[in-house]
Amino acid sequence: MRATFLPVLLVSGLLALRAVAQEVPPGLTVAQEMQLRTVANPQLGDDFVAFQLVVPRPLADGPGSAYLHLGVIDDLAAAARGEPVQPRWLVDGKGRAPGLQVRPNAREVSYLRAVDGRGQVVVQSIDGGEPSRFAAMP
Repeated sequence: MRATFLPVLLVSGLLALRAVAQEVPPGLTVAQEMQLRTVANPQLGDDFVAFQLVVPRPLADGPGSAYLHLGVIDDLAAAARGEPVQPRWLVDGKGRAPGLQVRPNAREVSYLRAVDGRGQVVVQSIDGGEPSRFAAMP
C-alpha cells in the first residue's frame, strides 16, 4: 500500500506545482529590470537619515557597476508628523558614493570617492557644499 501511495502523492504534487506555475505572471523584462532602483545602507544621524540608491548602469554607458547615489532626508520630526519630505542628493547622476558612514555628533557623512584614480575618504556636510578630503587610501 505504501509503495503505491508515494508515486501518486508525487504526481499529484507535481501537477499542483505545474498549475501554480502557470498562474504566475511572467517575470520582468530586461528593460523593466534596468529601471529598478534599490535603497541600501540607510544610516540614522541627528534628525536626518543618509542612504544609498543603487541605480542600474544603462546599457548605453557600457560595462561597469551600477551607480551608487547618496541621498539625505533631513528633518525626520516632520516626516514622523506625516509631512512630505524630499531627499536631497549629495551624489547622483553617474556618480558613486560607496562606503557611506554618518559622522557622529555632526551633520556630515563620509564616503569613498575616486580622485586621480585613487580612492579618497571624503567628508561632506548634509547642508550642502563640496566634499573635503579626509584621508587617502593606500
